[in-house]
Amino acid sequence: MARPKLPGSVYQRADGKWVAQLRVDGRKIRKYASSERAANELLKDMRAMPPKVTAAAARTMTVADYVRHWLDESLPHQGLADSTQAMYRSLGASVVIPALGRTRLASFDPSDVEAWLRKVDTLRTKPRTPRATKKNPNPDPIPGRPLSASTKRLAYGVLEKALDTAVRDDLIPTNPVRDVKRPKAGKTAVPVVQPDQAEIALQAAAGTRIETLLWFVTWTGARIGEALALRWDDVDLDRATATIRASAVGSDRTKTAAGYRSVTLIPEVVDRLKAWRKAQRADRLKMGAGWANTDNLVFVTGTGIRHDQFLAELRTSKICFSAFGYGEVCWRDYEAIQNGAVLLKQDMSHVETLPDVFVADETYVPVRWDLSDFEDKVRVLLADPDRCARIAQNALDVLTDWARDRAFVDQVAPIFGATQHRR
Repeated sequence: MARPKLPGSVYQRADGKWVAQLRVDGRKIRKYASSERAANELLKDMRAMPPKVTAAAARTMTVADYVRHWLDESLPHQGLADSTQAMYRSLGASVVIPALGRTRLASFDPSDVEAWLRKVDTLRTKPRTPRATKKNPNPDPIPGRPLSASTKRLAYGVLEKALDTAVRDDLIPTNPVRDVKRPKAGKTAVPVVQPDQAEIALQAAAGTRIETLLWFVTWTGARIGEALALRWDDVDLDRATATIRASAVGSDRTKTAAGYRSVTLIPEVVDRLKAWRKAQRADRLKMGAGWANTDNLVFVTGTGIRHDQFLAELRTSKICFSAFGYGEVCWRDYEAIQNGAVLLKQDMSHVETLPDVFVADETYVPVRWDLSDFEDKVRVLLADPDRCARIAQNALDVLTDWARDRAFVDQVAPIFGATQHRR
């Protein structure tokens, strides 16, 4: 059977130059090379390029359709971090596009941008229904909230960047978003961790695998992503310095030029990093060929797996078994819940916790302490994905409601002799 003919062609001009040619929407696009091989590579790249909106198509295309195209085809090539792209897509789908209506790209002007902003002002977050409990089996749904000032500003930025691309591609002469003022930032107080709060957190982390990481970010001011991207090559324990080179694991740059910097390590952090390096070398010897830290990162799990890889694997897992550790409750319980896995754990009916995420077969699945029913429980869960999803969501709802309702403040306030938070 003959292979299907791929679009485009390569040929040599009379002057010896090689040409890669591809027809897009009736228009020939040509690129030039010094050799046939280089021209074939150019043609391969041209075929892989995202489809481009033509001027003819732009005359009848709506702004909403163009933004959808931009999010799908152009955004991945804008040089933005993966996390920023994910945020743009979320804002595009939930805020930018719903407020645009059917206005055409060719006629979109500053007055239309102002109308769009007025529509954005009317949008609200999605309503949610709290999890039913014994005390409140039929909870009232919680209505959505007005969008925050920061969300509106970010949505403005998404539309601005999308139409900048339209200007670049000669689809519109100017970007009308730039003629309208960006929404004002909300005047909200930024919470700052106080020294006594940091001390409490450091004491709570003592003896855990995040202790050294927490000491590092506390005393250097580094962002958590910057700390997780730190390599041993960037740490000089003799000079007590560390160089911040990336904003996240997998990135090769910081968010801004000013983000690339050297930070000073206090003696206590140096001592903990030395102990951490020693422990990490022991982990590496124990793992042998299975050691996964090929990037020489400072902060990884006991098997050398990056923290983002660990969480990504947890997010794709249906079940997470969290055995008793130094006590019944451990970090893994909450990591599993926050990442959507069903928590499988030895029976916790003898323990009372706040929040109560250990309700048998409602927020977690208990197994006997001797694990004699472990295999049966796993088999039953894997055979019923709907049940898995329900239990995982119930547990996440308990944690979310507890955090949103300021329950923690109310429950610990009496310990410090404080008045309970009034709603």
